Amino acid sequence: MNIETFVLGVNQTNCYLVWGESEGLVIDPGDDPKLLIDIVNARKIKLKYVINTHAHFDHIMGNNTLVSSTGAKLAINRLDVEMLSNAFYNLSAYFLSPFCSIKPDILLEDGSKLCVESEEFTVIHTPGHTPGASCIYFPERRVVFTGDTLFRFSYGRTDLFGGNAEDMLASLKKLLAILKDEDICLPGHGENFKFGEVRKWIEELV
Repeated sequence: MNIETFVLGVNQTNCYLVWGESEGLVIDPGDDPKLLIDIVNARKIKLKYVINTHAHFDHIMGNNTLVSSTGAKLAINRLDVEMLSNAFYNLSAYFLSPFCSIKPDILLEDGSKLCVESEEFTVIHTPGHTPGASCIYFPERRVVFTGDTLFRFSYGRTDLFGGNAEDMLASLKKLLAILKDEDICLPGHGENFKFGEVRKWIEELV
């Protein structure tokens, strides 16, 4: 499995292209995906999914162009669907011109499993930053895309629409029980890190 990071948009959002021999997926296309589309085409990757870890504007603004250009299926947790089409809920109305995403093809839930080629990944529902915030976990590869749930020694804001501080702490506690110290965390913003680096910090926090 290959992973390439693209830092997109005003909030410097990490967008991830994940692919195997021929199939791939994109996680959190936060802005104009032209470069991403060019690379997908040049490498002859069949894009199977576009996945949003949550529905804030800086993680969804490439949805429409990417899906229409590649035929990929859009997936997001069902609790964030309303935010996709509401520019005030997804915050684009406050930061940029209002943006509304197309409707998702796949509604994710905690424990949902999808495959790209032979690679299976699991959805971990981690509300707190938004109601439907989720992490995308490849347990065999020891890789987890944490969105804005978990950064290195930090976590996503809980004071925005749909945020909840108690839910966030419960989600971090949930990750303690699921993730291994050697798992590599690829967050929605900032640098990658191993979960073991932040385990003690989370334990003290929750």
